[in-house]
Amino acid sequence: MSAETAKGRDITDRSIQHALLKACKTRRNGLSTADISALSGLPLPVVRQAAPAFADEFRGRIQVSERGELIWSFPQGFTSRYTGFLPRTRRILEKARGITLKILSTLFKGWILFTLVGYFLLFVLLSIASVVALSAASMAGNSEGRSSRRSGGIGGFFLASRFIELAMRLWLYSELTRPSDGFNGRAWKTKNVKKTPLHQSIFDFVFGPPDPNADLEERQTRAFADIVTKSGGVTSLGEYSGLSAESPERAGEQLLGWCSRFEGRVDVDDEGTVLYCFDALLERNSVSRTPAWPEEKERVWSTNRKSLNRAFILINGVNLVFGSYFVWQHLHFAAGGLPGSLSFLYQVTLSLVAALPAAIPLLYIALGLVPLAFSLLFWLIPLFRYRTLSRFNRTLREKRKEDTLERAIWTAAQGEKALKVHRDADSATRRILARMAALGETESHTDEEGHSLWRFKTLEREARALEKARKTSRRAGTGSVIFDSHKPLS
Repeated sequence: MSAETAKGRDITDRSIQHALLKACKTRRNGLSTADISALSGLPLPVVRQAAPAFADEFRGRIQVSERGELIWSFPQGFTSRYTGFLPRTRRILEKARGITLKILSTLFKGWILFTLVGYFLLFVLLSIASVVALSAASMAGNSEGRSSRRSGGIGGFFLASRFIELAMRLWLYSELTRPSDGFNGRAWKTKNVKKTPLHQSIFDFVFGPPDPNADLEERQTRAFADIVTKSGGVTSLGEYSGLSAESPERAGEQLLGWCSRFEGRVDVDDEGTVLYCFDALLERNSVSRTPAWPEEKERVWSTNRKSLNRAFILINGVNLVFGSYFVWQHLHFAAGGLPGSLSFLYQVTLSLVAALPAAIPLLYIALGLVPLAFSLLFWLIPLFRYRTLSRFNRTLREKRKEDTLERAIWTAAQGEKALKVHRDADSATRRILARMAALGETESHTDEEGHSLWRFKTLEREARALEKARKTSRRAGTGSVIFDSHKPLS
């Protein structure tokens, strides 16, 4: 089967089979071709072409209705009957690909966990080692030597002790802010909530949660098919614009796309009203009882608890300070500088890795540049996401105000009533009214209080034409079955 394009999306053989499989698993029995198209999001012509081969592979049951519509059922499930070498190899490769992607995703999240928490723990351990080394050196010498070392290492001791205290405070903070159900007489009980693995929480902090609008096109496809099916298989530009809250220009483009996807046609009634008819969508058995148009959702910066994100910010700050410290010390000694009071941690760490080849460059890169670079990224990426999401959500909230007005315009036209617009309406409201007025006959006048009253005559004619067309349309359904592939002919 050749690749086809629908609504800007390339459709390949593999994606077609996956979409068909996902759609048919929602209901194994009694799905018409139009049902499968609506549930899968695939164009109806593509489903008509691909469904017979799909049914053959999974031992599907084919029925024919009295209207000539094919009805598909899969009583034996979805185990492929193709058992040859090539089909088995293809399925194994697909499973291996899925497993490989999951492993790579887990490794990537684990790597993020290591760079954030791993470096933090390593720096804390190095601080502890420095304190221990400083204490041992202080007790090993004479009183004069001890006094000299104490004066020279007091800065390093203070720095290390500060970071140890910081680590303890961080641990106590995470324990105290953990949700609890209260005291049970012996200990605090932890709430019975679903815990998110730490590596996923860190990934959420850096890269954010999944996009809630990732499947918006798929959900809108199902909603459009369900709404039109329940509306007699007919709609209009004004109704769809009010439903989807799209501008008339954009709504017209989308309606032509729906016509291509669901084999719709454009009709004109006696009064010149343009209607979009989808007779194929009336050949359906599976329709949502209360279909609603799915709207684009606002995106959140993170789904973690605020206390957890504050802990990540604190940990990342510690890594940034330590990474900067090791870079600074390396550059200081590379320029011929002498050890100072803050060089004790660097010297202790260098002594621990002195046996390794190229210990100084290793220390500079592994404990300096790498954690410093990742700390900056772990702050810059969330900051960039925050700014991007703020703009997106702000634009979406502004669009919703326009959506409310566009829906109100269609509601007023359906009831053949005037839409009252406040005299102090903003520029966006006036722009939308002017845009809708340019599409057809419109009447407007001002009442005694200075508010404007709008009548959209063209939309009112559309509403009357839709009501008339729906009175004569037949009910959705495939009708009686006249042929069944699983029953012998009588």
